[in-house]
Amino acid sequence: MRVRFVGHASIAIECQNQVILCDPWLVGKVFNNSWALLSPPSPPAFSTVDYIWISHEHPDHLSFPSLKSIPDSDKSQIKVLYQRHASPRVVDSILKLGFSHVIELPQYRWFRLGRDLEIFCGSVWLMDSFLAVRDRVSKECVLNLNDCVLNIDQLRYIKRRIGDVSLLFTQFSFAQWVGNDRDEDHGAERKIEQLTHQIEIFKPAFTVPTASFVYFCNQENCRMNPWMNTPDSIARLKLKGVNFMYPGDEWDSDTRSFEDMRARERYRADYANLKIDPTPDPVDISQISQAVEKRLQEIKSKVPKLSLKRLPPFAIYIHDLEKVLEVDPARGNYRIFEGNAQQRQAARYVMCSQVAWFTFAFPWGLNTALSSGMFRDRQFAKKGWKNGWNPFFKWQIRLSTEVFRFGNIGESFRTINFWWRKKGEKFFQYTGTLRGHGVADE
Repeated sequence: MRVRFVGHASIAIECQNQVILCDPWLVGKVFNNSWALLSPPSPPAFSTVDYIWISHEHPDHLSFPSLKSIPDSDKSQIKVLYQRHASPRVVDSILKLGFSHVIELPQYRWFRLGRDLEIFCGSVWLMDSFLAVRDRVSKECVLNLNDCVLNIDQLRYIKRRIGDVSLLFTQFSFAQWVGNDRDEDHGAERKIEQLTHQIEIFKPAFTVPTASFVYFCNQENCRMNPWMNTPDSIARLKLKGVNFMYPGDEWDSDTRSFEDMRARERYRADYANLKIDPTPDPVDISQISQAVEKRLQEIKSKVPKLSLKRLPPFAIYIHDLEKVLEVDPARGNYRIFEGNAQQRQAARYVMCSQVAWFTFAFPWGLNTALSSGMFRDRQFAKKGWKNGWNPFFKWQIRLSTEVFRFGNIGESFRTINFWWRKKGEKFFQYTGTLRGHGVADE
């Protein structure tokens, strides 16, 4: 078995003469141009790739520009692997790009890709998924957890299902809003705790931290860069078997070696040369108004009336236009006004006009804002980030992931199948929480 580190969350696994390329993000910026790749990616030749696995639909994993860049002749030969999610929209989108075949993977059971090659895909929370790749001859197993946030009981459940792990790939730093002026949400500390638990439970021969080789590239979120975990800060923990790989580095099951020191040195140079973009150009108030109206109509049509009535109003201070946006989801009303100094200071959220527009313009806009961190939450000091989550945010995220689709018999069957296959994961999520064994933070 051979594994190539491509960059950020992307790896290429060669096993039994088959190559599986995971989550290729190769070009451009993501999350409303708020994230940039820390290091240039190093993918294998697409002509050698047999499968592309997509873990979930966040753009640093499902990168449409990257998939579009693949030559049509190679697309016709590559099969795309994706979890059988409640929503078929990712599958439909991939087929529209010109790929001829998408395999929807059954959740939480082994699936044969060849006589001696098998994979195991499991869904976590609303959209994330992980992949285990196992050589049936050598018994080598690569587990790619990427962004999955799991408590101790969930980790033990997965360990029982997949067995021994040779190589573990997992996220090592935060990937969303963690504070206003410092890491007040302790996102970096929690990622270290999660990494430690994963190593203790899976006991892999080696662990390679991944899925965090990005930086916050805009003036509106670059404050978070100094709070991130880095290869050097993780290395200082001296966790057993942890090694870093730089894009283009390869590991094989024969030599089982890494160039950890050289990789960390190259990352150190990349961190020293971050390029920060200015605050996005202002967006006209009329465009923001149209976006807010559209999102309020969606909430009204899809959220149960009893839940809708319980959504509290909130305000956003749009700092580059010096205006206040007040939103009352329960009544379906909003207003944008100049506001005096007191009203501006009382607004819970602070963001620029482009981010305010993007947040409401798209079903995934709020999810993007949370990942980008291009805002401030003035109520954090009072309630804490998770305890003070705006219920409007929770509903918007549920709607954007399409995990409860019951419009017809076919949609209902997909939804029921999705949640039924996740019954073990959800059981151990809730029982683990009740037993104090850790709570997922995303």
